[in-house]
Amino acid sequence: MPSTLSTTQRDYLPALYITCFGRFVVRRGGKALELCGSRNGQAILRFLVAQQGYRATADTLMEMLWPGEELENARRKLHVAVSHLRHSLNCGFGCDPGGGYILCKNQLYQINPAVTLLTDVDEFLALYRSGGQGSRAEMIARYEQACRLYHDPFLAEDLYADWSIRLREQLMQAYIAMCGVLCNHFLETGRYENALHWARTMLEANRCDEEAYRNLMRAYAALGRRNDALRQYHCCGKVLLEELNVSPMPETVQVYHYILAGYTLPAQEGK
Repeated sequence: MPSTLSTTQRDYLPALYITCFGRFVVRRGGKALELCGSRNGQAILRFLVAQQGYRATADTLMEMLWPGEELENARRKLHVAVSHLRHSLNCGFGCDPGGGYILCKNQLYQINPAVTLLTDVDEFLALYRSGGQGSRAEMIARYEQACRLYHDPFLAEDLYADWSIRLREQLMQAYIAMCGVLCNHFLETGRYENALHWARTMLEANRCDEEAYRNLMRAYAALGRRNDALRQYHCCGKVLLEELNVSPMPETVQVYHYILAGYTLPAQEGK
C-alpha cells in the first residue's frame, strides 16, 4: 500500500505530464501512473484533457458515455467512474474526499486548476505557433521538435469518438504543414535524404498528399534516382484512383514530364 503524505504535503499536488499522441500516458514526477481499471474513468480523463480549461459538465460526460441512459443511472455511473479515476490519480496523497486532481462543483468536473498540467499537445502547438516568429533556422528547429512529438495520431484510444475527430484533424493538418515546410527546406538546401524522410512522413499521415509525392519525385531526381522518381508518380496515380477516384493534378503531371524528359527541376514548387 502506498504511504499517505504528511499533513504539510497534502495541499501540494505534483505536476502532471500527459502524452496524448498515440497511447495515453499520465506521468507524475517522471513516472507513469497506473490509472484506474475503470474504462469509463480513463475515458473521462482523456475527454477532460482534450477540452478547453480541462473541464466538462456532468451532462456532457453522461451523454458521451451513456447516451440514452436513464438520468439517475447515468449519474450514478458517472460518480463511480470519477471516484475510481480520482483514487488512482490521488494515490499516495492524503486528499479530502472529492478533492485532489479531479474536482466537481455545481455539476462541473475539471482537472484541479491549481495543478500544473502539461501535455505533449500543448508542447506541439506552442512549437508550431512560435515557429514563424524567429529566424528560419529557429523555425526549422522548432518544427522538427514539434514533429518528433507527433509519433502517432491524437488519442488513439478514441480514434472513432465523434468528440475527438475535429481536434485530431486540426493537429494532423498542422503536422503535415510542418512536414511540408521541412521537406521544402531540405530540398532547397540540397539535403535530399532529409527531404525524402519528411515527404515519406507526410504520406504516412495522408497517403493521398500529392505535394508529398511531388517532393519525393524531386528528391529522388536530385539524387540521380530517376526510376524511383518516376515510380512515385505511378504510385501517386494508383493511390488517388483507389482512394478518391481522381487523377494526379496538373502540377504533379508536370513534374513527371520534366523528370521523364531529363530536365533539371527547381528546388521548390513555384520557382
